[in-house]
Amino acid sequence: MGLLKEMKERLYNLFLHLPLYEDMAPWNIVFQGGSVQYIDYDTKEFTFDKVAPMAYQVMALLMNYERTVEDFGHCNFNAGNQYGFSYISHCVGSQFKGPCSDARYPVPCADRTCKPTYIDCLRAISEIEERMSGQLKGSSKIDAGMLAVEDNGLTSDYNSLDKEEEVWQLVPKKDIL
Repeated sequence: MGLLKEMKERLYNLFLHLPLYEDMAPWNIVFQGGSVQYIDYDTKEFTFDKVAPMAYQVMALLMNYERTVEDFGHCNFNAGNQYGFSYISHCVGSQFKGPCSDARYPVPCADRTCKPTYIDCLRAISEIEERMSGQLKGSSKIDAGMLAVEDNGLTSDYNSLDKEEEVWQLVPKKDIL
């Protein structure tokens, strides 16, 4: 921004009064007709003025939730997310890496879908585990097309499995949600 100091300060003050959008990078802000405008048409539809003040509380929630999941012994390694944000994709690392490029669903989950947070992924996996535990009780073989998720969160494909094999969680290959 090779601007005079006075002009730069004026633009900065105008910028501070813009609504809060998802991608407020410098290349999405323009000076036009005496005002500063946001021009990223992909993210211009939604503003975050009402939720941004909750950022600290949301981060505290995600951090404390992770600690409790760890204490229950269900926190695997962390999955990645596009920007590497902390606490968004903790505890749910698996072989499924996405891509999860939609900002509304940045977390790659072992059920081969992208979720909003690691908590949503943990809930989905728990639901699948509960459904599958009921299916295992009535059968000595598991149908082909299942995905076995071992204790470390890594996934591997199987055509069929004996109930006695060392498998911790069973997840259908199809998206379930």
